[in-house]
Amino acid sequence: MSEGGVTYHPNSPKKLAKAWKSIILDKEKLADLSTKGLEGVKTHFDIHKQSEKLVEIYKKVAVKA
Repeated sequence: MSEGGVTYHPNSPKKLAKAWKSIILDKEKLADLSTKGLEGVKTHFDIHKQSEKLVEIYKKVAVKA
């Protein structure tokens, strides 16, 4: 398990099912992953931070144009 999610081998439905089952059957793990996931979104996908990054990209493109 990673910080905010569960990893599994790609293209393996059985591994995916096992990963999902481990979350569904463990309410504490589910709550923890939910909290960490929400914090991750707030940290990495904040609208103000994303806007600032986009403005910087536009500035770089405008200078090259």
